[in-house]
Amino acid sequence: MESSRERGSLEQQVFQGRTLTVYTPPSYGLADKRYPVVYVNDPSDYMDNVTNLAVVRMEELFRERKLPELILVGLEPDERLDEYTPWPAKALVESVKDFGGFGKKYLDLIVHELKPYIDGRYETLAGPAGTAMIGASLGGLISMFAAFEHPAVF
Repeated sequence: MESSRERGSLEQQVFQGRTLTVYTPPSYGLADKRYPVVYVNDPSDYMDNVTNLAVVRMEELFRERKLPELILVGLEPDERLDEYTPWPAKALVESVKDFGGFGKKYLDLIVHELKPYIDGRYETLAGPAGTAMIGASLGGLISMFAAFEHPAVF
């Protein structure tokens, strides 16, 4: 049996009416192993190996043994200015709408619905040591808020 492939797999599916992108690493399904999971905010910015080289670089780090293999899960936001903000706030410029402050509701979706869905379908390390969330800008804000609100999860 092959112990590893050169590339992992990116799969898109629909989860509660939203686009869900799941990346599994090169050895997924070839080894009796569980993988940490990283939930990715704004996944279309990072999880497309055609227009963005983040996944390609991550796989180079796997091969160099500088990063352990992991699963990425990206859920497209309905409205990032609402879902990635922990509290309502006025927009910083007139050309952008106000921040909705629905971060807790978004995290409830991740923690109580998406995470159990992923843990039930993929070979994950389900505990907090094996679960993270990342993002940039507002995606980073909601990631920090996730760690603060749900330390037993992330």
